[in-house]
Amino acid sequence: IGLLWMMLAPLLLLLAYLLLFGMILKVQPQPDVSGWTYAVVVACGLLPWLGFSEGMTRGTASVLAQRSLLKSQMFPVELVPVTAVCAGLMGQLWGTVLLLGWIAAQGTIGLSLLLLPVLILLQALFTTGLVPVAVNTLLTADDYAYMLEHSRAQAVLVSGALLPALTAAMTRSDHEV
Repeated sequence: IGLLWMMLAPLLLLLAYLLLFGMILKVQPQPDVSGWTYAVVVACGLLPWLGFSEGMTRGTASVLAQRSLLKSQMFPVELVPVTAVCAGLMGQLWGTVLLLGWIAAQGTIGLSLLLLPVLILLQALFTTGLVPVAVNTLLTADDYAYMLEHSRAQAVLVSGALLPALTAAMTRSDHEV
């Protein structure tokens, strides 16, 4: 059922957007854009957003779920969010295949399509790079204490929102507050 949901979720969300914005609210990006052209425009914006949001959600959850594995000295920590982000992009890729099939049936595919794999790769790298930023806001004082004890950091720059957790972590370790 998971594979079926992966295939149906982008289509159902696209239909919901088209129903709400296209039919109920009658939103048009330009006066001459309507119907299937409007659906393609919405899908071109919605699919990358779905991939990004799913990748961020899965990547952040995977790092938090694998805390004990991340504390292992032998495991390459970078792989945890990469695999989760790639799994999150599967819905976007499926939707993109369907969108390309529709565009090909209309006969409007151009050479700029050759850049699509590069853009999806850049999106995956960008999302993977943002996962640690989101994870840092969800760590506990114990996690920060572990990171401080096992890093060679001489200084820590932290926002006011994270300062209480980091102060508690520094008092647990041998670092000065």
